[in-house]
Amino acid sequence: MDKHDDVIVIERPLLGIISYGRTIGEALKSYYEDLLMVWEEYALAPDHELSEDARELKSIALQILSSEGDTQ
Repeated sequence: MDKHDDVIVIERPLLGIISYGRTIGEALKSYYEDLLMVWEEYALAPDHELSEDARELKSIALQILSSEGDTQ
C-alpha cells in the first residue's frame, strides 16, 4: 500500500491489480472488487474458455489465493 498525493494505492502486479481510493477503506473496497473480478473471470473459468495468458493469470491467482487462505 502506497500513498501518492491524496490517493492510497494498493497494487498486486502478478494479478494485474492496481486499486486506489482517497481513504484506506475506499482503496480496500476497490482492491476487493478487483480481486473478486479476477477470481470470477479467471480462477473459476474453465481452462478451455481462456487464452494462454488468461490461463497463466488463473494459475497465479489460484496459487496466491490458496496460499493466503492457508494462513488463517
